Amino acid sequence: MSRVTKKASSVCTDSPLSISEVCRKMTLMRQILTSCFGPNGRLKQVHNNVGGHVLTTSTSTSLLQAVSSSEPLLKLITASILNHLSRFSDCGLYTGILCFSLIDHVQKSGLRPSVAIKINKQLLEVCTSFLNQEDCGCKVNVDFNSCQSLVTLARSVISSKPACVLTEGEQQHISTLAVHAFLLTVPCGDTPGSPDRVRLGRTVTVSIEGQFVLDSAVFPGLLVNVPDMQLQPTDSERTRRGPGPFRLALFTVSLSGDLSEFGEGSLEVMVYLTFATKCNILVTSNINVRQGSLVVRA
Repeated sequence: MSRVTKKASSVCTDSPLSISEVCRKMTLMRQILTSCFGPNGRLKQVHNNVGGHVLTTSTSTSLLQAVSSSEPLLKLITASILNHLSRFSDCGLYTGILCFSLIDHVQKSGLRPSVAIKINKQLLEVCTSFLNQEDCGCKVNVDFNSCQSLVTLARSVISSKPACVLTEGEQQHISTLAVHAFLLTVPCGDTPGSPDRVRLGRTVTVSIEGQFVLDSAVFPGLLVNVPDMQLQPTDSERTRRGPGPFRLALFTVSLSGDLSEFGEGSLEVMVYLTFATKCNILVTSNINVRQGSLVVRA
């Protein structure tokens, strides 16, 4: 399909904030992010002018990916916020609001760009130093003997998602499950090789459509993906396997002989003939017992 209008070449300006249209677009983006922030945030419906599906969301990840702009400065700020989300997975709306607010305040103050950059760097160092202090007011002491503070924190996050449309009981149930899943990821002992650090486990969330929210549960263990062909087994396979539970053999090392985690090296395998003979005798005896064979010892 040919273009309706001729493609214009990219234009770079040394002071984009001096253009009123750019400032208007940045103000509009800040208002969109601000209206989605906090417990009173509202949902946004994003739809392309040329057609397509309608996106209803209030999360920064979906919103920033759906709202496109031809302005290079907005693209740069959006890419920075998305990079922050890819690293920390949180506070995307707050990061965007803070970024646009700093730019807006600098514009209203009339400071030179070089002076504003130095002031922002100094403020960043002061904030970082304050957050690293032990008596920082932003830090909350958590007593793991009582999970009420953790449940309250999780509930404050879940209740701020209007698209979930959860009742009071469902919010409490999901908050409790979130804390339960988090506590299961906390190791009981010290991390090998790093006693001063705690390495948390991983939690996998599996969404199922058509089920009640109160039926959600936490299952500790290992999640194994079953191929599609195993979900609808034949009659012979169903008879052979039985109703379950099924046994699973989990190998934590490579069976092909490569030692990528240890680098180059050789693998020495010690074979004990007596132990191997006893294992073979035990396996043969179990087979004979299951088959009803008579074992005679001479």
